[in-house]
Amino acid sequence: MEVKYAPALEIKGLRKEYKDFVLEGMDLTIERGKIMGLVGENGAGKTTAMKAMLGIIRADGGTARFFGKELSGGYSGNKNDIGIVLGEVNFYETMTPKQVGKICGGIYKNWDEKRFEESLGRMNVAMNKKIKDFSKGMRIKLALATALSHEAGLLILDEPTSGLDPVAREEILEEFKAFVSEGKGAILLSSHITSDLEKVADDITFLHKGRVVFTKSREELGSIGNIDDIMTEYVRGHKQ
Repeated sequence: MEVKYAPALEIKGLRKEYKDFVLEGMDLTIERGKIMGLVGENGAGKTTAMKAMLGIIRADGGTARFFGKELSGGYSGNKNDIGIVLGEVNFYETMTPKQVGKICGGIYKNWDEKRFEESLGRMNVAMNKKIKDFSKGMRIKLALATALSHEAGLLILDEPTSGLDPVAREEILEEFKAFVSEGKGAILLSSHITSDLEKVADDITFLHKGRVVFTKSREELGSIGNIDDIMTEYVRGHKQ
């Protein structure tokens, strides 16, 4: 009999309310072995949703379950299971990637130093160069290598390929595909570079003004048109 595993991520009714914005009852499910792309115009609520599901900001309603369990103590209580890259890369400027690896070895119980160094090598990140001398793209690569190197089952990534040149983006996308290839890992990937999502995402969720407009497979969307055109047409038709 086939064993049914809990989804990597299951969100029901996730809500966060601010004075001028509301994330309204977001539902989202990502099965293991899948990449979910999250799209929407600036201010649609993508980053808010990611932070709320991780407990980085307090949600005003709803639930988020990771591999069948709610987070204990927010992301910090489940840091071994989830790899995240959200916006700014928060490493000390005077540190080197080599020093980052040593620190991570003391934080993550499943830290894989060899994989970390191999990932940095593939992405051409110097091990002994100080982070203060890194470009934005190099900082993102370092954050991604960290997220990929502690045997996390789920990656939550906000604009991870922003600032990277086309060759570097292709390398990162290959890393993502390899991460989910065995059917165990999953990725939630927010990006304005929809051409990247069209290459790797199994499903796409479109947020507009805090509401989920749809979740569709890449194949479904491909039969309609490209993601940018679909979003643009929807937003133009729903301006207030």
